[in-house]
Amino acid sequence: MTDSNSNGALKNTQFKMTTRQFIEKAKKIHFDKYDYSEVVYCGSHGKVKIICPTHGPFFQESRQHLKGQGCLACAGKMPLTTNEFISKVSSIHNNFYDYSLVEYRGRAHKVKIICPKHGLFEQEAKEHYRYGCYHCGNDKIKEKLSSNTSEFIEKAKALHGDKYNYDLTNYRGNKIKVKIICQFHKSFMQTPNDHLMGVGCPQCKNEISLWKRSDYVKLCDERHDGKSNLYLIKCYSSNEVFYKIGITVKKIKNRFSYDMPYSYEVIKFISESASFVWDLEKKLHRLLVDYKYTPNIQFGGANECFSVIPKDTLKLLDSLDSSKQLQLIA
Repeated sequence: MTDSNSNGALKNTQFKMTTRQFIEKAKKIHFDKYDYSEVVYCGSHGKVKIICPTHGPFFQESRQHLKGQGCLACAGKMPLTTNEFISKVSSIHNNFYDYSLVEYRGRAHKVKIICPKHGLFEQEAKEHYRYGCYHCGNDKIKEKLSSNTSEFIEKAKALHGDKYNYDLTNYRGNKIKVKIICQFHKSFMQTPNDHLMGVGCPQCKNEISLWKRSDYVKLCDERHDGKSNLYLIKCYSSNEVFYKIGITVKKIKNRFSYDMPYSYEVIKFISESASFVWDLEKKLHRLLVDYKYTPNIQFGGANECFSVIPKDTLKLLDSLDSSKQLQLIA
């Protein structure tokens, strides 16, 4: 034997681990989790027999065990049997599906599953842990959207009354536009979010002055017991003060809930028959034509603003009686 060979043999002998040393090292890593009574160490690449107290004996390369690997069954890495797979997914899906045709061959392989509603379908085993029948999923989405559509329409009618028709509305999210039908201007598209904030038909906005008196009175007769409201408000900001006179079937806070860029104070609010309110507004606008004011910031009804309201007009509004006073301001 040459010196080099003898040195190599000596080196292998010095560093070759014994079974006892392997067990000592394994216990430092795995503590007393495993039973090593049947271990026969035969090198770092050789497999040793280790006993798991839960799943029984298993074989593993010595070096892998000393790197922290243990029982694969404990780690959930052992391949399932068909019965074990069925047991798991049945529990997940509350025994909804029929697994009589399942042949489990691994997570990535498709299995045949029978849906009681839609029949046979195939799905990768791993996907079935999270998903079920594709058609059932679609049904649930449609049901949810239908429910959301009904809920949206109910909220919209509570806010807008019967002003709009929602027969063509299909709700798919609060930022996805839906089709709404206006009785005066046909259909328009609008996000549910905006509509529930009080936004309505874009053509109706700013167009009350373009309506026919008869149409407005008819609308109020049909939807609001023939009533309407005239309001006088003082609008202001850090560098502007002006007044606005208009009519509405809503409360003031609802009328200006979404598009009023100014702070405002209610000076006068008169509830009367729609015909009287319509005529009163027109006569007041004519009376105050010399005080017309254009706000720096535009908003719905900005064309009904005035720089001042004369004291005589305020007194007249304070003493207004629908049966006697209207002719006085003609």
